[in-house]
Amino acid sequence: MTVALLVSSLLLGSCATTLKGIEKSDLQTKVKVTQPISLAPERLVKANSLYVLVRNYSDVPEIAFQEMLKQKLISMGYRITPNPEEADYILVVNVLYMDYYRETAVQEMGTAGAVVGGVGGALITEGDKSKIVGAILGAMIGQVAGGVVGSAVKIETYSGVVDVEIKEKVESSEKVYRTQVGATAQQTNIDKETAIRVINEKLSNQIGEFFRR
Repeated sequence: MTVALLVSSLLLGSCATTLKGIEKSDLQTKVKVTQPISLAPERLVKANSLYVLVRNYSDVPEIAFQEMLKQKLISMGYRITPNPEEADYILVVNVLYMDYYRETAVQEMGTAGAVVGGVGGALITEGDKSKIVGAILGAMIGQVAGGVVGSAVKIETYSGVVDVEIKEKVESSEKVYRTQVGATAQQTNIDKETAIRVINEKLSNQIGEFFRR
């Protein structure tokens, strides 16, 4: 390779990585719901109270997801009750994953690209958690995350996955809805605290939409 071609190649590569870094300089987020939930409108308009339980199975113990979710629902006009017996709806959310996205780890988690059925109120096994997280994030993120763009710029991707179970009281019985929700936050050199806060907001907003009247 001649000196001219080598210099040209280096310049083009430098421009490409710079443009990629600029492209990701603004925060980019994605949200995915595996199974849409449509609560009966005639019951939603009459509903007043919700019981909310959040279990954290992730490796990030300090997340404040439960309070953020409750505040979202309160802002929509619902009352949060500590008594599931008096609630119009029982909402159980299992936080399965909340951390830096590592493509290799997620690939190991995924199996056949299919999302397993919701495990809502039941105890989460490591097998359940791995299958759900791997399938959702594998479908959401089609490119290598955490890529280095130049010596000082790194594209960071954080992600969160929750399993959602909603119990709707219908006369003397209960109707159960289940789904999973995933969210990602990607930006050059984003810090973990900011990323997790944004992901929590996205997840809370999406779950809140299930109760939109």
